[in-house]
This record gives sequence, C-alpha cells and structure tokens, in this order.
Amino acid sequence: MCAVAAMFVSCTKEDSGNERLTGEHKVTISAVPNLSMADEPNMKSIQTRGTVTCNRFIIELYTDADYNTMVGTQQSTTDGNFTLTLDRTKTYYALLWADNNASAIYDVTSLKAVTLKTGQLPVEAFCGKLTIAAGNQAKYDVSLKRAVAKVNLNETGYLPKGSVTVKYNQKPAFNVADGTTSGTSAGLTATVTTTADFTGTKTVPVTLNTDQPIYVLASNTAGNVDFTLQYKDATEIFAETEFTVTAPVQANYNTNIKGHFTTVVPIAKVGDFYYKNGTWSSTNKATADNPIIGVVFVVNADGKSGKIVSLDSGIYLAWSSEEVLIPGADSSTDGEANTAAITSYSGYLAEKYPAVAWCVAKNNPKIAGINWYLPATDELVSLCGTNGTVKDTVEQALIKAGGNILGIFLWTSTQLGYNSASFFNIQNNYELNMGKTAKDNVRAISAFKSNN
Repeated sequence: MCAVAAMFVSCTKEDSGNERLTGEHKVTISAVPNLSMADEPNMKSIQTRGTVTCNRFIIELYTDADYNTMVGTQQSTTDGNFTLTLDRTKTYYALLWADNNASAIYDVTSLKAVTLKTGQLPVEAFCGKLTIAAGNQAKYDVSLKRAVAKVNLNETGYLPKGSVTVKYNQKPAFNVADGTTSGTSAGLTATVTTTADFTGTKTVPVTLNTDQPIYVLASNTAGNVDFTLQYKDATEIFAETEFTVTAPVQANYNTNIKGHFTTVVPIAKVGDFYYKNGTWSSTNKATADNPIIGVVFVVNADGKSGKIVSLDSGIYLAWSSEEVLIPGADSSTDGEANTAAITSYSGYLAEKYPAVAWCVAKNNPKIAGINWYLPATDELVSLCGTNGTVKDTVEQALIKAGGNILGIFLWTSTQLGYNSASFFNIQNNYELNMGKTAKDNVRAISAFKSNN
C-alpha cells in the first residue's frame, strides 16, 4: 500500500509540473456587448440595436474589490477574448471596456478614468466588471453594457428639412469600477441634419436622428442634463431662437426628447404668421398644403394663445340694410359673442348683414381651432396698439404674406342703437358712431391657441 501511495504522489507531481505546484492555471474570459440589459425606468427606455461592432476590448485585473491594486498591466484584444494565467488560490476583480476603434475618442490609459478627449463627441462604448473567484473555473463569460446614454429627438409635429443643433455639458471621465462620471464639464455641440420633411404626432412621434446618434458619457444612475436645441430651416439664413430642455440621462438608456423642434415651448409674437395647421413662425414657411391664414396681433400671457387678423378685407360692406336693435350684440370687448348674437337673430340673412356675413363665410371650410368673426370695438383698439405700434407690425407681416393693409376705417360688431354701430379709425385709434347702412371695409379676426 505504501508503494502504491508513493507512486501516486510521484505521478501527480510529474504530470502537473510547476503549474499545479504553484497554484497557477489559465482562465479564459469572453466579453460580449449586450444589446439590452435593464428594466425601463421612467421617461427613458433601454438602448437596443440590431448589431453592435466592437474591435477594441480592454481588461484590467485587480487583487481587491476596491480596484486599488492592479495586477500587471492592461491587456487588449480585438475580439473580446482574453486568456490569463492566474493563481487559483486567489480571487481577482476585472474591469472591462469595449468600443469600435475609438482610440481617437477615448483615452483608456486607466479604466477607472476613461477620458473623453478634448473636442470629441462621445461614441458608443461598453463596460463591465467580473469577479474571478478562487478555484478551478477556467471559463468566464461577461456581458458588457453601454457606458453612454443615447439621445433621441422625437418630433411630434411638422418639421421641414433643415438641422437641429444640440448643445450640452459633458463630464469627461468615466470610472468603470463605480459607474460614475467626473471632472469639469465641457460644452459639446452635436448637429442633426435632415434631408426630408418630417411629420409626427404626439402619440406617434418620428425620430429625427435615427442615423445620427447623439451620445452622452453617463453614470449608471440617472442625472439631469440641460440640452439646448436650435432648429434651422434648410431654406433660411438664420436659425430660430434656442430653447433648453432638461432631461434625465443614464448609461445604457435612451433619453427621449419629445416635442416640436421649431419651438418645444412655442411662444407667439405680434406679427407672426399663423398657419392653417395651427402653428406660427416669424419667417414665412407657408406651403401649398399649409398656407398662412392670418397674422398674430394679440398674444396672451401663456404665449400660446391670442388673436389673429385675416389677410384680406371685405370691401365697402354695410353693417346692415335695416334699422333694428339686435339683442346681445352690444359688447365692446367680445366680437365673437356679438357675431353669434347677430347670426342667431330671427331676422338674420347674409344679404341683410353683409359685414358679419363676410366674416363668418371665412369659416367655410372650417379650420380647426379657428372661428372668424367681426371684431368688437376694443379688439380693434388692440389691433391698433399704442401709437399704432401693433398696426404697423401687423401690416408689415400682411404685406410679406401677400395680404392687404388694414386701411383706415373698419366696421366693428358693437351695436350702438337701432340705426347705428361702432365704426373704428384703425390708423388714428378712435371710434365713430356710424349709421348701419353706411358702407366701408371689414376685417375678420379669430382667437387661436397652440396645437403643440
């Protein structure tokens, strides 16, 4: 029995050699980018893509879970497969990184401080950690998740071809060990160029930058980032006013910025062109399918509603052909109510009340959100503005839109008596008492509110 035992021991030493005696063994690690890894948090979605190309894989090995004591130096491969000779009696902790030939983008001297190089925009990159436990396991597979957030620009309205610039601040360093970014933020600018018009809706938005991804080197926990966006129509020289959206970003997630990219929070201005589809702009963007129907002359405090005046005028029309007192048509502030009172009057006929009839005829065909009516006195006061400032701005826009100027005198819908109604001098901002059968010009107005 002793002889057999001695032979067994001798054979074991001879077969295993120094590798077994020193406790070393070979460990193979295969790192694979994972397209989808986590549950969806609020306001974001997991990043998914059909294929991912990575040809730079890097590993760092540590002897402690705090990643303070590194074993040797970094190793790199082009296929994500690593073979390491390790002491099987010890536990090791590995950090991994992968990108697609991004040496000009990321400095990976240390995976505890992967650094975005100055002036570069982040590109897709993956990272992961692996614990190699003491023992005999020789093969490890590790899934890598993205170290970046992807920003999607989702349009909910009509957007002509052009470009959207996206400015944001980026912390330059990413620590694979704890999944955080650090360093002094630097401003970055990405540009998304569209070569075709886009039309989306609130429920079915269209992504503008599907083929032009925007990435943010981001921490594993969500944090807010301010994105300043600016749209420029391809046919225009100047870009529109910048606006800022604050949105959460998190490594491995999409950040979806959803809205109308000409103005995410549309603010109307006096003199803006108002279009058939319920939008407005300071520059003429009319199309055959979406013409200008009016010019903004009142903007409410919310910046998204107000009143517009029609491009055209009714010429030399009487208030009425008869002298009669119409109940409810005497408001000096609410022309819509006056107009409704006149058209619902039992004796109303279009030929008897041509001024009102001309205005309401503009509602056929009906345009969503628009109800044309004959303005009340105070509404024309607003159209004139202090010392004619509103009138001048509106008339400049009317001319640019191919409309006609406001003229001098305009009928109001404000009834003053059986045989008279309010008549307004739009040029000099004063009211006259005029016989209803007198003939002069008519302008229609309508309230509006944002469809965005």
